[in-house]
Formats: sequence, C-alpha cells, structure tokens
Amino acid sequence: MSAESRRTIVKEKKEFEETRRTELMAFIKSWETSQRIRNYLDTVEKTLEKKEVAPSKPEEFALWLDWAHWYADDICPLTQPRLRNESVEVPENCLVADIDLTSSTREAMQGFPETTTDELFRVTKDEFRNRCHHAHWSIYREVTLVQEGLGYDVSQRNTGY
Repeated sequence: MSAESRRTIVKEKKEFEETRRTELMAFIKSWETSQRIRNYLDTVEKTLEKKEVAPSKPEEFALWLDWAHWYADDICPLTQPRLRNESVEVPENCLVADIDLTSSTREAMQGFPETTTDELFRVTKDEFRNRCHHAHWSIYREVTLVQEGLGYDVSQRNTGY
C-alpha cells in the first residue's frame, strides 16, 4: 500500500470519527433539551395541581401543553415521535392570483395556465425551468415556500440550484 493510500485511509478514519463524535454530542444536546422541557412541564403541571396558578385561557393552554409534551418527545433521540393530528394539514387550495408572491415572481409566472394552488403544486422544477428560464430556481423556491405555508407537503422538493 502506498503512502498516499495510507494517508487517505487515515484521513477518512479521522473524518468518520469526527462525524461520530459530532452526532453523539448532537444526540446528547437534544436529549438534554428534551429532559429540561419535561422537567419544566412537570413543574408547571404540579403548580397547576396545587392551584398556585391558573391559565388565563385553559383550552389554549391545554393545547399548548399537549404540544410541548409532543415536542419534547419529538426532539429526544430515545423516543419514537408520534404524529400530531394538527401537523397533517389539508392544503389550502386558493387562487394563484391571491397568494403572496413578489412582483418579480408574479411577472415571471404571467404565462402560467395554472389558476389554483393545487394546479400550481403539480408543476415540477423542470417545468419552472422551461417556463421561466432566468432565475427559475428562485421562483420555484418562493412558490414552494408559499405552498408550504398553505399546508402543502413540500418535503420531497429540492429547492436548491
């Protein structure tokens, strides 16, 4: 084995080890944060049980408390996160003319035949490239962000260059 090959192997092992250490520390940080949240929530619940304080909006507080417990579980690397019902949104279909886009994006999309956000959601990045030519990636990214805000699942979209 050549010296160059050995150096490459040593470098790869060091990088692998550094990645493992970084991941471990990230797991520990997430776990510690989840524990802090859980401890805080326990204290809040005990304080409420003792009637030392009362939420001003009990229904909203109950929703927040449920969310906070879910969040602690979600960030903890030792628990299996549960799906939240409210996180599965039905996309809000509306007219493309009514969504909040920059003037440059709206101008670039003038020739688009799609009139609703459901129709626009089905337009691929390649179609944006073919239709917009210049800065298609930024237009596609802006539209994707707006659609995400409307509840569309954009997790499979690549909005980079």
